[in-house]
Amino acid sequence: MSLKTGAIGFEMPAELHDRAALHRFQLEQANRVLDIARRSPFYARKLAHLPTHLDSLDEWRSVPTTDKREIVADITAHPPFGSRGQRPRGEGLAHVVTTSGTSGIGQEAYPISVEDETAIFQMEARGFQWAGVNSESIVLNTLPMTTSAAGQWYYHGLRLLGATVLQVGPMPTDRKVAQLIQFAPDVVVGTPSYLFHLSIRARELGHNPDQLGVRAVVVAGESWDVRWMERLGGLWGATVFEQYGSTQRAMAWACPRGAAPHGERGVLHALEDYGLYEVIDPDSGRPLAEGESGELVITPFCAAASPLIRFATGDRVRIAHPCPCGRPGLGFVSGLASRYDNMIKVKGQNLWPEALDEAVFSSGVAEFEAQVELDERGREILKITVEAESTEVCEPVVRAVRAKTGLTPDVIIVPPGAVTRGIADNFIKRTRLRDRRGGRPT
Repeated sequence: MSLKTGAIGFEMPAELHDRAALHRFQLEQANRVLDIARRSPFYARKLAHLPTHLDSLDEWRSVPTTDKREIVADITAHPPFGSRGQRPRGEGLAHVVTTSGTSGIGQEAYPISVEDETAIFQMEARGFQWAGVNSESIVLNTLPMTTSAAGQWYYHGLRLLGATVLQVGPMPTDRKVAQLIQFAPDVVVGTPSYLFHLSIRARELGHNPDQLGVRAVVVAGESWDVRWMERLGGLWGATVFEQYGSTQRAMAWACPRGAAPHGERGVLHALEDYGLYEVIDPDSGRPLAEGESGELVITPFCAAASPLIRFATGDRVRIAHPCPCGRPGLGFVSGLASRYDNMIKVKGQNLWPEALDEAVFSSGVAEFEAQVELDERGREILKITVEAESTEVCEPVVRAVRAKTGLTPDVIIVPPGAVTRGIADNFIKRTRLRDRRGGRPT
């Protein structure tokens, strides 16, 4: 894919809007990546039983998935990139991205070639263009520029569109507020939790965020409740857009309708011309249909230096119904992407962070944190700390959580801002629900 710089040059080619044509293109690209992957010892062993060419996407679904544990084990045995790496040091490598390593399994590292990064930056540019970013935009990007993918890729995608980028990730919150006032950006980028924190801090410093000229807020990295997201947009006086992204080069973006149009969840459109996206039942491998939730599996087409074949992301997404915007292809319901390993089993019940968010925020709560603990008798307790003006919110929160999850929580009230001020200044994918049982670290 060649670099395009025209005003509409980052959209999916019109000829791929036809579903049959897109599937033919995807199968061709998947076979190309399969050929690249087979040149590595890792995939030569893993895929030895497969034919040299696959003739249909149904046949493609019989290819075994690759998961994080396999990638980390390969990197441990063959540092720094594992035996999948296709480019020796210094031979056409442009940059490196790594995962956080916070899962406890280990850190993945992916070398990115020059041709791969061109495609990646175009993917980012497409989504930011849907959010209205152009050469006149000034963008405050609160994500740090490290070896994590988001900070690097967002910056270069924004620059492809000609935007002025304020790269403020390492700055403390008060300095970020000062940059907002000094440079008057019209777009702000960050995690939902942090941009909520930033808006509250700006107000504490005497500045109304909704009067600063911000017209678009772009969020990523966390699930969210619709009521809460509407409040975030209102605080900034802006339309909120969302991106789903992974270090393994899966991306989906909210279209120009936004993340929560008309008080409903929007659609994150998968960039299917840059990868083969599947949503499957993680237990059976069965492909899922509209309205169903399952694990996202990605085969990225930008794979010259670091091929992946059917990478099981561990991310849970819900397949969206067709979007009113008319864009074709696979979409995910906005605000619901989450990690399977963030689900906590409490008293035999599966407790998902997004279900708890929906229940608590339906009670009019501004912000909260929750944790599962063991009491002195070893009983499991769901404890929720809520920002509120009075204790009157306790009973509505208890009722909503019980109705949504089947669990009866202990609710603790703290003054407004007590939770919000604890949100970190840097890019952390925050979950409000923590497991503190069995001596787990706090």
